[in-house]
Amino acid sequence: MITTLKEAKEVTGGGITKQNRKMPEYNYDTSAWDCITGSKLVQVEGSTCQGCYAQKGNYLRYKNGSVGKSHKKHLESLSNPKWVEGMAYQMKHYKVKYMRFHSSGDLQSYEHLKNIVEVAKLSPDTKFWIPTREIEFITQAKKERLNMPDNIVFRVSAPMKNGKLRNETFKNTSSVITDKKFLGNSWSCPAQKQGGACLDCRKCWDSNISDVAYPFH
Repeated sequence: MITTLKEAKEVTGGGITKQNRKMPEYNYDTSAWDCITGSKLVQVEGSTCQGCYAQKGNYLRYKNGSVGKSHKKHLESLSNPKWVEGMAYQMKHYKVKYMRFHSSGDLQSYEHLKNIVEVAKLSPDTKFWIPTREIEFITQAKKERLNMPDNIVFRVSAPMKNGKLRNETFKNTSSVITDKKFLGNSWSCPAQKQGGACLDCRKCWDSNISDVAYPFH
């Protein structure tokens, strides 16, 4: 059993962080270069991954430095049998109310998805949001009727700009739009008008919001 914050961080490759000032509270990332589907979509004209923000700027600048080393440790820690316990320990220690996996990177396997679900089950006071393009893992969870607690939302991202996924297939989705005419019944993310920050908005964590549309910029 994990009894110290130090160990909880060690078994999770350095632990959760709150360095992303545009996001509320904590997040946990891997490298966008390690995305399974995203690494292919980034080469596709008109895809939501084209021009990926997590492959440029400081992400690119420090790819082989502090950011890259941190992401590598996170990735390597996913196979640690104490990863779930270590994550849950940090949720309780920091009294995390809102947690995001991943502001860069994505699910690496179905086992990874199930482990995050277990973290949520052990952390009932925390709300979790996981944006993902790994449809295969979400589909497998649905097929196996994986028990999802009420405090977790997996948002399946549409692969192409101005595209929408069927909510009959996926309960919670997200999209990227270039014009309001493609908004439809989606919730329009206000971050672009707020300096790129969430501020008081928490719609991405709300399972009652079917689709969140992010205006392309």
